[in-house]
Amino acid sequence: MKFCSICNKKFNKSELLQSSDDEYFCKECFKYEYCAVSTKKKPPVSNKYEGDSSRKRIKMFPMEELAKIRRNREIKRKAVPSKRPLQCPHVDCNRYVSIYDLNAHFQHEHMEVPITETALDARNPLTFQPTDIRYGVKQCLILLNVIPQNEEIENSGSQEKPLMPVTVAVLASRLASAQLGDEEDVVTQDENTGMVSGNNDKIIIWTASNVLCDFSYTVAVSTITENVRVKHYGPVLQLGNNPQTLCMEGQCLILSHFHFLGMSDNGLKPLRLDVIIHSED
Repeated sequence: MKFCSICNKKFNKSELLQSSDDEYFCKECFKYEYCAVSTKKKPPVSNKYEGDSSRKRIKMFPMEELAKIRRNREIKRKAVPSKRPLQCPHVDCNRYVSIYDLNAHFQHEHMEVPITETALDARNPLTFQPTDIRYGVKQCLILLNVIPQNEEIENSGSQEKPLMPVTVAVLASRLASAQLGDEEDVVTQDENTGMVSGNNDKIIIWTASNVLCDFSYTVAVSTITENVRVKHYGPVLQLGNNPQTLCMEGQCLILSHFHFLGMSDNGLKPLRLDVIIHSED
């Protein structure tokens, strides 16, 4: 048995705290006598907003200047494109190609895909057969090389690196209802065309570029006589997006089963597709 040096009460030795001076304290006395004192001796925490000299002052910017700084950082970040290779967005092609070689890859490996140059806000028409759009894969309908505006060429300057050319792929895919989480579907086959489709199938169309850009686009699908027209407007995405995710998030033009069958006369007639790439303004 030992006595507490403060309250002089008797305790078992195992219940006491022993100091380096061979003194014994009970837990209550030690807590009130030493812990409280040590708390009082702690230096006050300095407030950085009250002129703390030990820390670097935070520089404050007006909102307009701060927005300008962020905009300049974003421009510098976009000016240096990623060197990571891209997976070819065309059906049954799993090759990885450089962002600089996407055009050459299509010219040699996918000659059936048309490649054309387009100015901003210019209309690019083409036709396609909805029966040619396959399930669960991405198909490139056309490859558009965007011609930079004269202002962008002048602003780039001769001393700076030339602007990275933007290539926009117009992509399409057909999604079955099961791929979108709907298991209740009726599958039918047309006697004339042999086209197999479900009542809740969807054909989606969107655009994606080889580099990050601030372009937007308008895509419209209509009948040949243009008496029925479906349109979508949105930002140009980057290659590599999942068709199911795009469809569920609504980031593409969505043609329902009754849309593409009714507009194409049960798959017997082609559909007209118009794509316009818009400038940042």
